[in-house]
Amino acid sequence: MKLNVLASESRMMPALHLDGVRRFVGRKAVVVDGVTEWHPTKEPAEVPALGEYVLAVQCGDLKPADKQTADYCGVKFEE
Repeated sequence: MKLNVLASESRMMPALHLDGVRRFVGRKAVVVDGVTEWHPTKEPAEVPALGEYVLAVQCGDLKPADKQTADYCGVKFEE
């Protein structure tokens, strides 16, 4: 099972499934004046249905990108 998620506006969820790579789910690194900023992407990120990601959706660190993900995580889907 895979979850389709979007980054929350003000929260950052580490990409736990990518060992040794510093990334955040639903965000891309952008260097501005020599400083790395993590901007949200418009496309959903696909992550494994690990407990950590389900909890992140439930507490608002990530947003479900589709109804199937929302249902799996037990939250309401808002388009």
